[in-house]
Amino acid sequence: MIYNVTMERYFFINEKDYKVNDIIEITGIEHNHISKVLRMRVGDKIVCLPNNNLLIYCEIISFSKIATTCKIEKIEESKNECKSSLTVFVPLLKSDKFEFLITKLSELGIKKIVPFKSKFMTAQKGNDKTERQLQIAKDACKQCRRGKLIEIAKLIEFEQMLKEIQTFDLAFFAYENERTSKLQDIDISNLNNIAMIVGSEGGFSQEEAERIVEANAKIISLGNRILRAETACLALASILQYKLGEI
Repeated sequence: MIYNVTMERYFFINEKDYKVNDIIEITGIEHNHISKVLRMRVGDKIVCLPNNNLLIYCEIISFSKIATTCKIEKIEESKNECKSSLTVFVPLLKSDKFEFLITKLSELGIKKIVPFKSKFMTAQKGNDKTERQLQIAKDACKQCRRGKLIEIAKLIEFEQMLKEIQTFDLAFFAYENERTSKLQDIDISNLNNIAMIVGSEGGFSQEEAERIVEANAKIISLGNRILRAETACLALASILQYKLGEI
């Protein structure tokens, strides 16, 4: 039973308890991808993801018009999930930028992304394409070989964001007007549950910034240049993952 890591194909299945030698039927989009796009054959090996951090290695044993049938050969825990938990809070962005963040934050091992309302955000609608966003998250998860999808929260109010960030070990607030507090001077090696807050294209109002700091967020600078929202998100997430030992 040999699985070539460079050739592994990942597919999502329903989350439940599975055992070696169980039979799995894959339907819907994943079945179409296996049978019509990839044109896989009986005897081919695939990896099934029940979205619980397990990798389920299977052999395809048959096809029908509506399902790909597989037999489980082994089950392993994914080694690609981060030990620490990093959640990204970002004001609602335009759909293309938000979808870009879903992909890239998935690759960086981020646990959750939470869009919230802020005064100067340019996007006006909430998560009205949840199925599309879920598929983007699935595609990113397969590409980077994660065992669990990034969580995409529904749009929340600014007040709710202030409450939620107080439940973390520490929340970092990247603010464009901050000049003195630097991330490299802060030790986070013993923290496991961290949040980060980044502004929208229009940044934060002075009142919003003050209220985030009052909610015990640690204000930091990302340098003298003004970064786009998606750039700031990825820069801060990458730095924090590095400091947490995940990169």
